[in-house]
Amino acid sequence: MKVAFISCQLVMNHRLEKNAGLQLVLLNFTDMDAFAPIPPDWTQSAVHAQGFCCPTCRSDSLVAENVWINRRSPVFTEDHRRKWQEFYYCSCRTVWWAWSSDRPPTDLKSSGTSEAS
Repeated sequence: MKVAFISCQLVMNHRLEKNAGLQLVLLNFTDMDAFAPIPPDWTQSAVHAQGFCCPTCRSDSLVAENVWINRRSPVFTEDHRRKWQEFYYCSCRTVWWAWSSDRPPTDLKSSGTSEAS
């Protein structure tokens, strides 16, 4: 059986529809909050990514369709810093997680900096 995953804003909860032998799994991510205290159901199938990218298609976290950060259970490192599990729902339908401390440095500049000409 073929399965297609479609993000649908009109669906209140997960539901299945059958159409011409294709099973459509409609997912509603419109009310998702990355900082919600309760983990979304889709995080249950997450696999630990060794690099900070999707283990299936190697896509960056910035192109993930959804994200949830487990801020309720921080882990403290040897140097007393906190790190969290970050969960990502990739466009290839893989759900993966990585530690916040493994996130690569960003190229973005902070809004308070300015360049001298």
